[in-house]
Amino acid sequence: MRIVFLIIGIAFVGAGDAAARQLVVIKSSSPSYSVGKILDQAQALKLGAGKDLTVVGEDGKVTKLTGPFSGVLNTNSNAPSTPEDSRMVATLSRLVSKGSDGKDIVGTMRSAPGKGSNDPWVINLRRWGDHCVQAGKARFWRVKSPKKAKFKIRENWRGGKLAIAKWPRKTAEINWPKKLPLTDGAKYRVKVSGLPAKVITTHLMPNLPTPAHQVAWMSESGCEEQALNLLKTL
Repeated sequence: MRIVFLIIGIAFVGAGDAAARQLVVIKSSSPSYSVGKILDQAQALKLGAGKDLTVVGEDGKVTKLTGPFSGVLNTNSNAPSTPEDSRMVATLSRLVSKGSDGKDIVGTMRSAPGKGSNDPWVINLRRWGDHCVQAGKARFWRVKSPKKAKFKIRENWRGGKLAIAKWPRKTAEINWPKKLPLTDGAKYRVKVSGLPAKVITTHLMPNLPTPAHQVAWMSESGCEEQALNLLKTL
């Protein structure tokens, strides 16, 4: 009987640990807290003078600290962690860990040479593959050119509805054509005159509670470059 109680006690301790709410480090100048590190919300933090630390909680709240600081963060929620909360923190951890060394994230972006846009919400026509967009606000981006261009976009890759637009000279962005449906998970073939054609897949942003949740969703949808650009604004 004593053995049974001991086993049950251990199980409850393990469950309690698993339910602890977490924080993830997204920016840090302190060697004690590496970018991507996951911390227990109840853990006391200690920062030296002049050291900076930015963390995101499971509720998506961003907290920025500058040392000297010592203590536990004052959080609004003491509710048990949920799988969705933990997943968001874990996703942010993986994303910023990749972005901090640059190697992994560059290998997955499939970008053409040259600097792209820092706007997290544009469809960067230097890239093909996954792009995350907001319904009714989708925009295309290219490097400004002294020449005007013809822009073509066809849904479903081939055989679908075609939209043609003029891209004005010295203009970096144009809006998604109104007559062409923007569908979640759909593939489109895009072509700007003078540039190679690309096939993109669009992912429509769902209703999410915070920008941190949007960053995690972008990352999970394959839009790592956009996720990192949005992360910089937190």
